[in-house]
Amino acid sequence: MMKSRQEIKEYAKQAFRAQRKSAVLGMFLAFLPLVAVSVLAIATMIPMYVAVFTGSYAVMGVFAFTGIGFLVVWLLGIGVTYFLFPILNINLKGLFIKVFYGQPINHHEPYNDLKINYGRKLGGYWWQFLWLYLWSLVAAPAVYVIILIVTISTFAFFNFEGAVIGMQLATFASVGIVFIPFTIKFLAYCMSSHILAVHPNVTATNALNLSKRMTRGYRGEIFVMWLSFLGWHILNILTLGILGIFFVGPYFYTTMAGYFIELRNIAVSNGTIHPSEFEGFVPYSGYYPQYSQQQQYQQVPQYQQVPQYPQQPPPPHQ
Repeated sequence: MMKSRQEIKEYAKQAFRAQRKSAVLGMFLAFLPLVAVSVLAIATMIPMYVAVFTGSYAVMGVFAFTGIGFLVVWLLGIGVTYFLFPILNINLKGLFIKVFYGQPINHHEPYNDLKINYGRKLGGYWWQFLWLYLWSLVAAPAVYVIILIVTISTFAFFNFEGAVIGMQLATFASVGIVFIPFTIKFLAYCMSSHILAVHPNVTATNALNLSKRMTRGYRGEIFVMWLSFLGWHILNILTLGILGIFFVGPYFYTTMAGYFIELRNIAVSNGTIHPSEFEGFVPYSGYYPQYSQQQQYQQVPQYQQVPQYPQQPPPPHQ
């Protein structure tokens, strides 16, 4: 039976607090490339806007120079966004699985593990992205039909300007339909990154399939858990991301790690997934390592490996 949302979140909070410094620093370093690229992009755009709005020919040389700089930063941003950060994010999820279990962590682990199965992790990220994109297109015809119907209806009862306004409102409202299949499938695929992080022999495509099987029947629970963090995410926006680095992000990542551990245990225990698909993983039948008075966790229990071949029966007694 799966632990309740409150139990998992409370344990995740305690586990994060036990290694707060390393967890916060690990998250900060993992997101640092994205922040750095954003700051560089803003820095290169400021002189360009000054040159355009002032119309001063004296700064046109700066405009040309910063234009080249912006192109370099743009290319750098593509590399960071699509080829570096996805791997750092997967490694970060592996780090927070250790945090949940109480294993000691090193804040450099997301970078130290970049060279480990880089192609498999990147392939898993793009494979998931491809399927999410394709599922989001399922609702596109409905969006176009809604826009067409609203436009024709408003044009019949109002003037041209009213039809344009109706079309714009319909476009804005119907775009939300696209996110329905996207959200449903994102819930199904949300554990694939955790699988890629801790099971190095699981292929990129199989990680997606295993995630779908793990989350079947529990996607509503995961969605409710996401909603329970909505207030924290709003506070994070109001604090310009500072709260996210120091509390919300590590807390959320540790909670997701707890859900992954729970769902993996359940999937193997009830036969939904064979242990060999998780490299011989054996579910932990007990509760999480107990939180002690010294604010430390015990080591995660060592799982026994499932033998590759069935043992031979003993020879009959002579």
